[in-house]
Amino acid sequence: MDIYPHLQKLNTESMNKNRDKSIVHISFDFPDSINNNKTKAISNLINAQKEFKNIVFSLNRTANPFADFNYKKEHYGYSLNIYGLPYGIGLRIWMYFAFKKIHKLISREKINVDLIHGHKLSFEGLISRNLSQELSVPYIISVRGYTDFTAIKFSPFNRKLFLKILQKSSKVIYLTPWSKDKVQQIFSEKVSGKKSLILPNIIILNDITINTQERFPDKFVTVFNLDSYKAKNIKRTILAMNIVHKKYPQLKLDIIGGGKSAKKIQSYIDTCTFPSNFALLGPMEHKKVLTQYCKYLGFLLPSFPETFGLVFIEALYSGIPILYSRKSGVDGYFDDYQIGKKVKYDSVEDIASAIIKIYTENSTYRKSIQELKENNGFQKFSQNHITTEYSYLLQKLLN
Repeated sequence: MDIYPHLQKLNTESMNKNRDKSIVHISFDFPDSINNNKTKAISNLINAQKEFKNIVFSLNRTANPFADFNYKKEHYGYSLNIYGLPYGIGLRIWMYFAFKKIHKLISREKINVDLIHGHKLSFEGLISRNLSQELSVPYIISVRGYTDFTAIKFSPFNRKLFLKILQKSSKVIYLTPWSKDKVQQIFSEKVSGKKSLILPNIIILNDITINTQERFPDKFVTVFNLDSYKAKNIKRTILAMNIVHKKYPQLKLDIIGGGKSAKKIQSYIDTCTFPSNFALLGPMEHKKVLTQYCKYLGFLLPSFPETFGLVFIEALYSGIPILYSRKSGVDGYFDDYQIGKKVKYDSVEDIASAIIKIYTENSTYRKSIQELKENNGFQKFSQNHITTEYSYLLQKLLN
């Protein structure tokens, strides 16, 4: 049973009618022939949507004035380099030049445009608004978390422009509930909540196997790329475990992940009372990680900033409680269930208290997570649900 009955309104007849209409997607985060190492979150959403024709302009920022700036024709649309300085310096002018380049390409290739989707507010949003005005078509915007909020914070002179982009858009898509709240807070609720839609990344959870026979009675786990150790807040997590050891010296933490920063993390471990209670397990295949989660007491990752956090959903689906940061990652998605503890990311004491809480009330958290699964609480992350919700939105805007 679908958690949103209105999604059943999509039908074959409407799909056939809509295939002549085109959605132009503007994204700096779409894997392409120039850079194929980008996250697949946006490509998964676009590729799953088959009701309308998708035309992607996959952009790659470069500060090299001698780079190849010719566009490349791809099966999904076009890929091209866009000149731009780091840290958002000269943001308006570089995005204006990007808009002019894309508009020229649309005209040259005689591309029909019915709707524009800018997949980030701070960069793609500027391009999308200009294209919308030039082509007289509506546009929608995604707010993707800390890239956008960082740009807003460090470009105060662009705040009014960002607000106008949001206000003039036909819909604002948020990956997480907290990002919607933050936009309302930043702009003093000048962005209408009626045009908001919370739509997470697509997560494939079918590969997760749960073995209830084998469990570690004394181990927590964390998983991340070790070179991101600062954002993943591992130093405070290790210091928090050191506090926990004063009362529960038997508890351990397995750290899974590859990278070149193992020695740095080990240096934090070496300052602890029980360094042998920590294990750097190195890299592990994703499928194997998915089989390991269920064995642990809980998943610890008070990362900040964290735009979404796929690993939290995977750990939860495996049946174990999670420790995560307030106003970051998955905060706001599971408030009706006791699925773990949210913490102040910069408080070692708060993290330590949360670890103890998850340990001492582990069965309560596991029971609540099981109830979440039984009540289809993970359906909102499924490809079927997200694709249908997205297609329904497009249909409403274009029909």
